[in-house]
Amino acid sequence: MADKTQESLTSQGVYNANYLQDSSFMMMRLNTAPLLWNLRKAIGAKAVMLVQDPKAANGFREVEMTIGKARANDEGVMQICNIVEEIVNQHMAQGNLKEDDYWNFVSSTRVEITETILKKCYDWDVSDSHIESMINEIMRMMKLFLTRPIDDKERLSYGQQFQTKEMLVTNPKAINGGLTNFGNAIGKK
Repeated sequence: MADKTQESLTSQGVYNANYLQDSSFMMMRLNTAPLLWNLRKAIGAKAVMLVQDPKAANGFREVEMTIGKARANDEGVMQICNIVEEIVNQHMAQGNLKEDDYWNFVSSTRVEITETILKKCYDWDVSDSHIESMINEIMRMMKLFLTRPIDDKERLSYGQQFQTKEMLVTNPKAINGGLTNFGNAIGKK
């Protein structure tokens, strides 16, 4: 009886599909560089523009330009981004926070960032009129980013992505590609 069941499964073809065979989705989810780059651009009044360049392969090249007046000098931009990067990083995204811990962390982070910017605002050429908006922008980004590790939801979602799905296929020839069609072509000219 066991041989008949095995034969039945073999004739139907058990098809295992790992939907994400590469790690590109992980890189996308864990890459915090775009968030930090956006912060650098906002504080430093930077923009990336495409300019025509006949020497470039596609006829264009990217040029970083300052648009308007930066809200902090280069040292200030770097230091503020370093503070944010201590929290907005791939390791934090994979952390595990309880919701109460999340709110306590966000609150203490806001205090720390506010105190640091207030103490250094004149060294960093941050005008009084920019302090509050800059802190609010930083905290908006951080609050959204920090929702990811609440109750370990970020790491749990990875497990769901990597689960192998199994499905029974009654006609193995109906599967386009894969080893089934590969095996049918062996020895044929």
